[in-house]
Amino acid sequence: MRASFKVEPDPAAVRRPIGRADRLGVPPLLVGALALWVAGVTTPLLTVTKLFVWTDQIVIAQAIAQLIAEGETPIALVMILFTLVLPLAKLAATGAAYEALRRARSRAANRRLSWIERLGKWSMLDVFIVAVVVVVAKSGWQADASVEPGLWAFAGFAALSSLLAFRVRRLAARAES
Repeated sequence: MRASFKVEPDPAAVRRPIGRADRLGVPPLLVGALALWVAGVTTPLLTVTKLFVWTDQIVIAQAIAQLIAEGETPIALVMILFTLVLPLAKLAATGAAYEALRRARSRAANRRLSWIERLGKWSMLDVFIVAVVVVVAKSGWQADASVEPGLWAFAGFAALSSLLAFRVRRLAARAES
């Protein structure tokens, strides 16, 4: 009769792809990015003053609702896709890839990372749409536009979500090596 021995890996020899700083830092940054996105979508991006008398505040969520109400559904759908759906999908894929890495599931992490790559090609269109709104608002002599906190929140979300995606990609590369 043969004795079977189960060999347990040495815990010191097992390499953890995610260090303490990433375990403690990435999840709050994901939540922070989501909070910046919410603030960017629901607070004013710009205040437009027309003919030095009338003022109007531009908020992404309200602008989408107004476009739908006015029958401009195709433009509203473009805004919904590029300012609501794709940025959140990229952030969700980043969070899912991080979680897969944390659980040492590199195959699942790589699937999520491929989604980040696909979405990353389109991720800056949200910033482009906001930039077009700013240029249009500032282009006429009869209107003046001033930047509001929502624009900074939205830009902060774009930067932070890109940095988080980059960091998770680096963690995945380190886990594979």
